[in-house]
Amino acid sequence: MHTRANHTGLADLEVFSTKKWADFVEKERSLEWLDQIRFVLSQAEYGMVVFYENLQSDLQHELRRVADFLDVFVTEQRLECTVRHSAGNFNRKKISDNTQFYTSTQMKLISLLMADAVEILRLHNVTNIPEIYATFLIHPPYSKNE
Repeated sequence: MHTRANHTGLADLEVFSTKKWADFVEKERSLEWLDQIRFVLSQAEYGMVVFYENLQSDLQHELRRVADFLDVFVTEQRLECTVRHSAGNFNRKKISDNTQFYTSTQMKLISLLMADAVEILRLHNVTNIPEIYATFLIHPPYSKNE
C-alpha cells in the first residue's frame, strides 16, 4: 500500500482492489487482530484497554484515566496543554466512507469479527467500549448465518 513516501497520505484506490489487499484483509490481519485481543486479555493480570475512538471523543478524560491507572500525578494544566497541542503534522486526511476500501464479503467478515471482539472485551469486564463497537452486537450488519 504505497503512499508515495508521504506519512500522512492515502494509498491509491486501485490498491484496494488487488489480491494482496484481499489476502491482507481476509486472511492475514483480520483474524490476527481478533487473536491478539484474545491473547492479550487472557494473559493480562492487570491491564487497561484504551480505545482510539475514546481518545478522539474525549482526550482529556482518557489521558486522566491512563494517568490514574499508572498512578502518575498529572495536573489539569498539563492535561489541558496536551489537549490544546494534540493536533500536529501527522494527521491523515479524513475519509468520509471507509467502506469504499472493502468488498461486501470483507465487510461481512469485519462485522462478525467486531461483534466477536466486543463479546470478548465484555467477558473480560472491559466497560469503556465505544458505542460504535457495541452497535455490532445490537444491530450487526450481517448475521453469522449469512
